[in-house]
Amino acid sequence: MSESAYTIVLHGNDATGKSTLAPALRTAGEVVYARGDEDPALEDTLVVRSFDKFTLQLAEDDRASLPTSYTDKDGIHRRIVRIILDAELPVLQARLANRPSTDKWESEKALFYFRARFLELAAFHGLPVVDTGKKSVDETVSDIIALARNPKALALFSRLALRTMTPEDVVSLANRRASIPGIDYAQRVEEIIAIECGETSIFTPEDVRTQCLQDPGLVYALVNHYDNAHDTDAPLRLRLVIEGESKQIYKVETPLTRHFDDYILVFLKPTIYSHSKQATAEIDGLSAIRATGSRLFLEMLHRAGISHTYTGLNAHGLIWARSTEITQIETVYKELCAGTDKHSFFGMVNDPSVTLPTGQYKRGPYVRFDWRNPNHTYKGVNPATHPFYHLMEASVGKDVFYDRFLTARATPLGDKCVPEELVHGVQAVEASVDWTIRIFFTIQHYLHQIGLEVQDGCVMLDPTGRTMWSEINQDCMRIKWREVTKANGQDTFDKDVWRAGGSSVQEAILNKWTRLNSLLRAPLADHPFHKHEMVAPCEPYGLHAREVLADKTLTLTPRYTALYERLAAHDRSRVRSAATNEAASERLLALMGEHIWQLTAAVSPHKAHEEAKTMVRLASTYARRVGLAPARVSTLTDEDADGVLARPATPPGSKAIGVTANKYADKTDVFALAELGVKLIRPEGRCLRVSYEIVDAVQFARAFGEGVCVHFVPTRPKDMPGLLAQGMLDGAVTYSSVMDNFATVARLVASTPDTDISLALICRRGQQIDPRAWTADRPARIVAEHVRMVRTYLERLGVPPDTYEIQRVLGSSESYLVNDPRETYLLCDAIISTGETIKANDLEVWQVVKSKGDLVVGLYQRL
Repeated sequence: MSESAYTIVLHGNDATGKSTLAPALRTAGEVVYARGDEDPALEDTLVVRSFDKFTLQLAEDDRASLPTSYTDKDGIHRRIVRIILDAELPVLQARLANRPSTDKWESEKALFYFRARFLELAAFHGLPVVDTGKKSVDETVSDIIALARNPKALALFSRLALRTMTPEDVVSLANRRASIPGIDYAQRVEEIIAIECGETSIFTPEDVRTQCLQDPGLVYALVNHYDNAHDTDAPLRLRLVIEGESKQIYKVETPLTRHFDDYILVFLKPTIYSHSKQATAEIDGLSAIRATGSRLFLEMLHRAGISHTYTGLNAHGLIWARSTEITQIETVYKELCAGTDKHSFFGMVNDPSVTLPTGQYKRGPYVRFDWRNPNHTYKGVNPATHPFYHLMEASVGKDVFYDRFLTARATPLGDKCVPEELVHGVQAVEASVDWTIRIFFTIQHYLHQIGLEVQDGCVMLDPTGRTMWSEINQDCMRIKWREVTKANGQDTFDKDVWRAGGSSVQEAILNKWTRLNSLLRAPLADHPFHKHEMVAPCEPYGLHAREVLADKTLTLTPRYTALYERLAAHDRSRVRSAATNEAASERLLALMGEHIWQLTAAVSPHKAHEEAKTMVRLASTYARRVGLAPARVSTLTDEDADGVLARPATPPGSKAIGVTANKYADKTDVFALAELGVKLIRPEGRCLRVSYEIVDAVQFARAFGEGVCVHFVPTRPKDMPGLLAQGMLDGAVTYSSVMDNFATVARLVASTPDTDISLALICRRGQQIDPRAWTADRPARIVAEHVRMVRTYLERLGVPPDTYEIQRVLGSSESYLVNDPRETYLLCDAIISTGETIKANDLEVWQVVKSKGDLVVGLYQRL
C-alpha cells in the first residue's frame, strides 16, 4: 500500500461543516467521503454513514475496530484517514440559524449530546478531531490535508486510542525508571536528597537511601522525575505532571502534532480512601469498576446537557480529558443528615427543626462548599507535595507507606467546610449551586427509576461553576435503596461497607459496585437517548425538581424554590425556527448596545478587561449568528483606527457646535453669553435654525479661533458625545454630567460651575444600604442615567465592581424604585435641584456623587 494513497472520511455532528469541507477537499484533489455523499457500494469497507449508529449506543469497551484500509474500484489499496469534525455549540447553532429549517436532531439538546458522543468515539478509536469553528474553510482544508499526509502523526493517534491502550502502555510511554545516558544517578540522587530531605520533609535521608537499596530502580525514578530527565529523541512520551491519592495525570509530549496540547490523560489508581477512618488500600480491579461507573454517570449528564472535561474512558481506568482551570473548592450535595454532617453537627440528625424522621433535611437538599485540604500535614507542610512522595509510596507499598510515614509521623487534616462568603472570587457560587443541583438531580432522576437514591455526593467544578472536572462515580457519592428492607448492609452502594470492614471486605466492595454498574446500565441501554430524552420537552433534573417542589413534607427556602422552579421549566428540545433565531440575534444586538455602557463605565481603561472580554464575546457570537465566518472577523489596524478617529467634522475655517436643544437650554445660553462672547438667538415655532450675535469678539475668538465661521446645532445632550466621536460636531456646549458619563471624546476649554444642582444616589426612605453585604453572586442592582460617574464614585468608596450591576436608563430613574414592589432595584441616581421629586415619592439621598458646584456647564472641543 502506497503511503500517498489515502481516502479522507469525515464524521461529525450536524453543522460541523461536512457538506462544506467535503467538496472543498475534492476541489483540492482529495478523495473524500462524508455522510450524505457516501458510496453505498463501499459502505461496508469504508463505514461512512453507518459510523453514526455508534453515537446511538452506550460507550463500552467491546466495540469492534474500524477498517483502516480498503481497495477502491480502480484496484488501488488506500489507507482510510478518519477525522472527527467538531465545533462549539454556539457555532453549530449559528450555522443552523442560516438554514431554512431544522429538525429534532438539531435542537440544543441533541447537538450537545451527539457532540459528546462523537468526541468519545474519537477518544476511543484514536481519531483526530478538527475544530471547524476557529479557522476559515481554506485553513481547515489545509490542516486536514496536512494531517492526512502525515502517517506518523496518525499512527500516534492510533497508539493513544482508548480501545487498545492499557496501564502497561502508560508505564512504558512514561518510562519513569529509564536510565538516561550521561547522568550519574548515584551522585545526583544524593544531591537531591540533600536539597529535599530537610527539616520539614516527612522523609529522612536514611529513609530514601534505605528504600533505594531495597528497590534500585527507585533511584532512576527519583532523579528522572525531579530533573524531568527523559529521552529527548523519543517521538512520543507521557509525562506525569500531577499525582494524587486516586489519580495520575499525564501530558502528551511529541513533536508530531499539537492536537494533545489541550488534553490530559488521567489514570484512575485502584485506591480507596476514608479520611474519617484514616484508612487506605489498593484493590485490584477497582479502577475498571470506577471507570465503568463514570461512563454510565457521564451518559446521564450528557443527556441533561451538563459539561464535563472527560471526553472518553476505558475499562482500564484511562481517561482522555480536556485541560481546564481548577480551584481549591469541592462542591458538596447533601440531601440527608449523614456522613460529615451527622458527625460534625452533634445532635442535628435528631433535631426536628432541622431534619425529618427520615433523616432528610426539612428545607430540602442543599449545596455546601469544602476547602480541599491535604489529607495530612507534617510540620505545617503538605507531605504529598514532596517530590519523592508518590514514588516512595509506590515503591514501599500503599499500606506499609501509610502506616510507616503518615500514621506514625503526620497529622490528619482533611477537607473543611468553608462559608460561601469566602468562596466568592475563587469560584462562582450561584452557578456552582445551580450546576451541582443539576448534576445530582439528574442522577437522582435515573436512580429513582431503578429504586435507588443518591443521598449525598461531591464534585469539583471549574471557576465558572459550569464545567465539572472531577471523577463522577459511586466512589464520590452515597447511594442506597430507597426502601431499606435489606439486611447486612445490602441496602448500600457506597464506601460505608469498606469504612466499617476495611481490608477484610475488599471483595464485598468490588461486588457491590459491579452490581451497581449493572443496575445503572440496564435502563440507559433500554431507553436510548434519541428515542426518549431527545424529544422530551423537559430535562432529567427538571423532572426531579418538580418532585421536590411537590413534596409537602419539605419547607424549601426561597433561594432553592426559585432555583427548582427555573430548572423545572427548562426545555432544550425545542427546534430553533428561523424567526426564533432572528429574534435571538436581535436581542443579542440589543444586549451589545446595553453592554457598551458597562464597558464605557469601566473605571479607567486598564480596569476594563472583563467588560471588554464580554463585549468581544457578544460581538463574536452575534457575528456567528448572522453567518460571518471567524476568519472574516478582524480588528482595525492602528492606522485605520487613527483614520476613523481623525475624520473632520467641517471644512477648514468653519466649526459645528452642538448646543442643548431642550432642558437647561437657558443655562447654556447664559454660559455662551458670559464666557464665549456670543448671544444665541433661538427660533420660535417650528423653525430649527439657531442664529447668533457676537457680543465679545475677543472671547469668541479665544473660544473658536480667529476668522472661524461657527454654526450652532441644537442637539440632545446625550447625542453629543457620539456625534463628536463620529466627526459630526467639532464641539459642544453642555454639562459635565453629560460628557463625563461617556468615553472621553472632547476636552473642556471653558466652564462655569452650576451651584443649583447635584448628582446623588437615591434609595427608599428608611432603607438600610450596606455595600459590604453585596456579593458577586448576589449583586446589588442599581438603575442609573449616569453610569460612569456612579461606577467611579462606588470605586472611591471601595465597593468591588463585581458586587453590583448598573442598568442604564435614559431618564426618570426614580420611577424604577417607586414602581418596584419586589424591590429589584436597590438604588437609582438623579440630578437634584429642589428635591421635591424625591420627597413626593418617599425617597431620600443615600450618597451625594457630585455636590452643588461640582457639575459645570462648559464648552467641549473634540479631541
